[in-house]
Amino acid sequence: MIPTKVIVRETSPRDGWQNLSFIETDVKVAVIEKIIDMGAPEIELTSFVNPKAVPQIQDANELTKRILGMKSEKKSDVKLTALVPNKKGADNAYAAGIRTIDLVVSVSELHNKRNVNKTVDESVASLREIMTDLPEDLEVRLALACVFGSPFGDEIDVDKVIRIIDESMKMGVRIVGLADSAGLSTPDHTANIIRRIKEHADLDKVAAHIHDTRGLGIANAYAAFQEGVFRFDSALGGLGGCPFIPGAAGNISTEDLVTMFNRMNIETGIDSEKMYDASLYLSQHVNGKYNSKMLDINKLKVKSEDK
Repeated sequence: MIPTKVIVRETSPRDGWQNLSFIETDVKVAVIEKIIDMGAPEIELTSFVNPKAVPQIQDANELTKRILGMKSEKKSDVKLTALVPNKKGADNAYAAGIRTIDLVVSVSELHNKRNVNKTVDESVASLREIMTDLPEDLEVRLALACVFGSPFGDEIDVDKVIRIIDESMKMGVRIVGLADSAGLSTPDHTANIIRRIKEHADLDKVAAHIHDTRGLGIANAYAAFQEGVFRFDSALGGLGGCPFIPGAAGNISTEDLVTMFNRMNIETGIDSEKMYDASLYLSQHVNGKYNSKMLDINKLKVKSEDK
């Protein structure tokens, strides 16, 4: 069944910015305020990993504190999430005030080793450790990387993906994110993988996290949507990319994804004009490799109006 409503999680503060030079916390806060104001239902705020590996997140605690305060002042119901690699990261996120975490596991053995220095089975064991000692008010999600292909050439076994999803759901994981981390998939491949997965898991517990390395991000998102997926990750400006995948491009552009759904009369809850304002502000204050058709269009529109 094709959804009539989608949930778009804005991932620029975590995934979108993680490869960039350090962005001052005040700038992050200003951008995130605009993201909240545009109506994003969920924001991936930061990650609680070693800042030596990802210097961008060195202000994770301060940023979380300030955004939680802003959320309270605005009486906003936006859901704030954070990525964690292990139990320690989960504990640190919880102590900072985060109540929804994503534990990342790659289904590619080579990528998982580079990403978190563990085998896939060791990462699944870390998930089990977290789930057995879990505060009642902490929601755990599983971020499965490289579901649609590995950049290192190792074959991805769909049966293994399904087994991990099944195990995680039995542990109490609420949502499983399926990531095309290297942007290798094609629409037919995306559809085929999701068809296999939905034979074993309800799609209301599945999200799509697709990168746009080969310019097929929106097409792959549409293929996932046609199969019944209604949860999507995206980043303003199409920023992002995994530090441990050479050549990986950014996420699907939020501007392009939301514009597509809005023009299809699919409910997103996101205000287009405020979204365009947020992306323009971001592009003016943060240096990065932007990849967003709607951002380009709106830059031209602003230039035309200024003449």
